[in-house]
Amino acid sequence: MISQTLFGLISSFTFNRWACGYAEHHGACEDAYTARWGLFQVEVNHCFVLDHRDAVFSIRFPTPIGKVQLGYVVCLGREPVRRSGFYLYRQKAGPPDTPPASAQPADDAFPF
Repeated sequence: MISQTLFGLISSFTFNRWACGYAEHHGACEDAYTARWGLFQVEVNHCFVLDHRDAVFSIRFPTPIGKVQLGYVVCLGREPVRRSGFYLYRQKAGPPDTPPASAQPADDAFPF
């Protein structure tokens, strides 16, 4: 009962006209819909090959050690592809950006 309520709530946020960054992806096995609400991202997936639907509510923010994404997944159906519950994903920060070296032609590049 609670899972169905959360799934419906996240779906309504995804398909709301005030959501920004709305995107759809239609694959061979499932349809995925995503939208953004400021720092929050909502996502709904419908797998039509298996009996599975899921919705994700997450927040992504930068930290000194990299980007961190914290979210909650709600799954419905008898053949779950993903697991329900909270998750935490951390993407490590890459090396700092270095400015490109200026390309100085050699003196013999232009013989005249």
